[in-house]
Amino acid sequence: MHELKSILAAHAAGAGPGALATVVRVQGSAYRRPGARFYLAADGATAGSLSSGCLEDEVAELGRRVLATGQAELVTFDLRPRFGCAGTIDVLIERIEPASPFFAALAEVLATRRARTVGVGFRGDPTRWGSRPEAAESEDLHDLILPPVQLVLVGDSLDSTALAAQARLLGWDVVLAETASELPVLDARTAVVVKAHKLGRDFAALRALLGSPAFYLGLVGPARRRRELIGLLYDDGALAPGTPLPQVFGPSGLDIGGETPAEVALSICAEIQAVLGGHAGGPLRLKPAGIHQRHAPAG
Repeated sequence: MHELKSILAAHAAGAGPGALATVVRVQGSAYRRPGARFYLAADGATAGSLSSGCLEDEVAELGRRVLATGQAELVTFDLRPRFGCAGTIDVLIERIEPASPFFAALAEVLATRRARTVGVGFRGDPTRWGSRPEAAESEDLHDLILPPVQLVLVGDSLDSTALAAQARLLGWDVVLAETASELPVLDARTAVVVKAHKLGRDFAALRALLGSPAFYLGLVGPARRRRELIGLLYDDGALAPGTPLPQVFGPSGLDIGGETPAEVALSICAEIQAVLGGHAGGPLRLKPAGIHQRHAPAG
């Protein structure tokens, strides 16, 4: 989601048409998956990525040609001889006008925090190639655009600054709430970290968050504190004995030996990302399958 924010910002600042490159098909192994985007603004600014930096200069040059001709182009990159990846990717490069309905749809996802499936055409008649704000059945690629993760930090302490900075680096929306009464609207793309470091405030926040749609609820502090807070919930009657709390993570974070606020922030954000992606958070070198989930090639 971070790249969509930066792409929209580059488009708005460019004051003219831009070139949008979208990965529409992947065969074998590649750095990015279908739906990855790279943007060349009218003023030459770029945003987003299609690789780890291997393709972007070449795609930008092709984007300048598309800007000049107005005709979309579909380009295949064989990554095997040049970059060591065991696959190929197809990239659609199209001209995007300043008042693009497609970009308006992306901006709406950010503003409303409601997911939206968009469509991309890249087969058949080249005159119908391009990205559209709706995904008709006939579209060649259906791409689900999700709102950014919303990270809610409950409590005002020194580590809030580091956590907020790390989250914003990932493109997440950050909301600071000193107490439970300041909680924003929560949704299924929300992670909450309770870190008031005061038992009463932590308890009030945890009680208010029970049953929320947030996918992650982290408690900063030792395991003993988590047990104490859960016990208070039982005593208060807010939680029935034996009720599972699968979304409560305490102590919050992965075991990376973090001690400073920045290290703890990295640990917590890494765990949130792992939970969001349905991963255990272990070393990639011990993963038996590939790094990325496999996608069947379109067509």
